[in-house]
Amino acid sequence: MIKLITGKKGTGKTKILIDQINEAVKSTNGNLVCIEKGDNIRRSISFRVRWCDTESFAIEGVDAFYGFVAGMLAGNYDIKDVFVDGILKIVGRDYDALGGLSESELGALVAWTRRAAPSVFVEIGTLFGFTARTIAAQTGARVVAVDNFCWNPFGLTPAQHESFTRKVLEGSGVELVCADATEYLSSRLDAPESTLVFLDGDHSYAGVRNELEILKDMGVRVVSGHDFGNESFGVTRAVREIFGEPDEVVGMCWAKGIVR
Repeated sequence: MIKLITGKKGTGKTKILIDQINEAVKSTNGNLVCIEKGDNIRRSISFRVRWCDTESFAIEGVDAFYGFVAGMLAGNYDIKDVFVDGILKIVGRDYDALGGLSESELGALVAWTRRAAPSVFVEIGTLFGFTARTIAAQTGARVVAVDNFCWNPFGLTPAQHESFTRKVLEGSGVELVCADATEYLSSRLDAPESTLVFLDGDHSYAGVRNELEILKDMGVRVVSGHDFGNESFGVTRAVREIFGEPDEVVGMCWAKGIVR
């Protein structure tokens, strides 16, 4: 099970984590590990917890962090819980590596959604649901998040990935659907003429082009997506062949059909 503590700076996230660690010490029948960058909470947790400073191991980036945790678990089957304080301080804010949007891209998507006022916002490729949750909270739109949970940057199984995402979306009002993109877009879109679809799942040329052709044929009012201009993927070519140039581009987020 993966639990996530989120909130703005100063809302008590570290205190909650410290309390959970010290409470877990009382009932565990194995080893507990705490990972952080620096020694911010070291003196606040029980001496029975195995504490690690990532700076001592020169851990930087998602891949290095994943390898560190995987190796630690593989070498000690008695580890029952791993607590991480400030994961973005450890892996950095490489939103591409984490599969997310930058602050400016997310801000643009929120603005586009408000201007379009769709009957439903559909995100294809929600990953962990952070974008969908933000759109629901900041626009009041009905939001449907779609993913088949075939990939994530942390090596979670599909079942773990889906379970974690549902936990993230608890209380947000977002409807999470486990489905393939083409199946959902072809048969489960209601009122396409008033729908905004955001594509951030398949990034291959063939996959994106197929999704765009479906959306164009259905007359979806607003189509948006991520990774426009990213030469590693086929998004840019597919968008230009089906829609021409986007109406708006912010960072690598693009939109077609936005009312100016």
